Amino acid sequence: MAEKLKGAGIPLPESLLMETGCSLKDSSEVSYPCWIKKGDGYAQTKEDVCFVNNDNEAEKVFADLRKRKISSALLYEHLEGDLIKFYGVGTEFFYWYYPSLHESKFGLEAINGKAKGYAFDEKELMDHCAKASSSLQLLVFGGDAVISPEGEIRIIDFNDWPSFGPCQDEAAKAIAQLIMDKMNGNDK
Repeated sequence: MAEKLKGAGIPLPESLLMETGCSLKDSSEVSYPCWIKKGDGYAQTKEDVCFVNNDNEAEKVFADLRKRKISSALLYEHLEGDLIKFYGVGTEFFYWYYPSLHESKFGLEAINGKAKGYAFDEKELMDHCAKASSSLQLLVFGGDAVISPEGEIRIIDFNDWPSFGPCQDEAAKAIAQLIMDKMNGNDK
């Protein structure tokens, strides 16, 4: 997925795909702090995405991934800035918010701290999401981005069929309309 998004020109954090059987202790490619995500699919549990500050913490995460029979991991740089969550349905519905101002599923949003409200171009975010959803062939999507103090947008996660947490009612209408449009041959 990261390769497809990079190929589509989506701004992403620097990342490195590694086998979980590798040792990180002597790797000059890894810099800390960073995030480690399981490499075989979307995050489903708290242990699937971990923030680490050093080799020892990273080795523990790799050991857990190996124990769960996960052979690869994506390591990506930690970005300072406002964390935002976004949701979309086709090109007709888009919603974003600051998760630091709401309840958290796993509590990882706290690492970036409370949102400061850095200014950014919402249309640019929507354009990045439209490109990402097209490159991954997802009509119903969600994800996370970090906004730098300078307003730079970087997508850090993108997935299909998210919870739509704070916008479930609006999203349900958009999904129903998308289905009706597809059934009637009206591709938007």
